[in-house]
Amino acid sequence: IVFPWRSASAIRTPGEELEILYDGNEAEVIHNLELIGPYNRVALDILDSQYGSFVYDEPSNSSVNRRIVTQIPDGTPRELYDLSIETLLKTTTSQRSVQVIDEYKTRYTLVHRTDPHVCREFIGGFGNELLYLEKIIETVNIIGPEFVICTGDAIMHYSNPDHNETYPPIDEVWSNFYDGAGGHLGMKHLDVPIFVSPGGHD
Repeated sequence: IVFPWRSASAIRTPGEELEILYDGNEAEVIHNLELIGPYNRVALDILDSQYGSFVYDEPSNSSVNRRIVTQIPDGTPRELYDLSIETLLKTTTSQRSVQVIDEYKTRYTLVHRTDPHVCREFIGGFGNELLYLEKIIETVNIIGPEFVICTGDAIMHYSNPDHNETYPPIDEVWSNFYDGAGGHLGMKHLDVPIFVSPGGHD
């Protein structure tokens, strides 16, 4: 699942359509599409499913091969949900990626976080910056904004070739940022949707 996923959550109201961008095998038959929250599970109907090439990032020409359209059912409770796609081959989950709200507002409360530079210091198998990021996550969850925006330099050294041999694999670095590591929280532990834009170090 490329959207909604990690750095680009979806915020929808009941009755509204949701477009899902997904990379899968053409032979895969989706037999269960579901929102899974801490308190509720909501089955989703597939309104449209197309197989082809769907560009989601024009500068890099990155694309997926499947576009799925569903609709948030009327009466879906307000909650931050995982999106689950189940086929005969596998189950793919986009964690905490769909926020269902009652209605849109004209004013919102948000938290802006920038330059966490996770894994600038990689000590003991995890980025030392998680110690600070975890405190921010805990504080944000107490404040309870509608969403969080993180504007770049989420990680460190990705674009620096001098660190390629000594630095942990990039998947591990991004996992530190999103999932946490070493018993510390990552961005996925926020109780609100997140939107992350890249910076020079990402």
